[in-house]
Amino acid sequence: MNPLKHLGLLLMLGLLSYTVSLGQYREIEEEDNDFFYQAVTPKVEVGFGISQYTNESISSLFGAAGNFHLGVGASYWMDRITTLARVGVKFAEHPYPGNAVEQNQMISVGVDAGYNWYFYNYDWNIRPFFGASYAWFNNALAPAPGFAGDIFPLLRGRGLMPRAGLQIGFRQYFIAGYYELFNPTLNISDALDDNFNGQTLLYSPVSIDQRRILLHTLSVQVGLSFN
Repeated sequence: MNPLKHLGLLLMLGLLSYTVSLGQYREIEEEDNDFFYQAVTPKVEVGFGISQYTNESISSLFGAAGNFHLGVGASYWMDRITTLARVGVKFAEHPYPGNAVEQNQMISVGVDAGYNWYFYNYDWNIRPFFGASYAWFNNALAPAPGFAGDIFPLLRGRGLMPRAGLQIGFRQYFIAGYYELFNPTLNISDALDDNFNGQTLLYSPVSIDQRRILLHTLSVQVGLSFN
């Protein structure tokens, strides 16, 4: 299925939640010196950082990947519960001698939910969160910078990618760490099918079992959160 359709649908849902929450006002009522009510709060979150593959055969080839995510959603119940529709991207490259680089690209769309604990007059917060995305993986050979040529697809895959993590925030800034599980089913290029996992120079260091590949990652991000 086309990932752009999933991306568009998920962003529409997130923007709908954001728009509905904008139509409500933040209202705090006080009774006996206790603040007990607060309306829905719109939220936009942007983060970027690095992801480390936990599969040693992959990490030895690509090292760390760059990552980015955009989340759109809302917070509820005095800003304690946060839900986000989330779009994520990971990208890594491995240069080969000559004029080619191998690229690992991953696009994911999904949802996150977390609970916020606030400290020091609501300036600091800690949010453990859980989520899941549907992700598309693409592995290809491409011309090195400064060279012309076509991109040659090698492996493609897709599948469910659950995650769990912890986010620490100070006002609108945050740092987050999370672990994602991803073991996609692969579609293999015809050029590799006959020699798959054999003596080819390209894939001899990579362990692939039953046309699946472990692409679990441990990620760290910094970013901004807007209410």
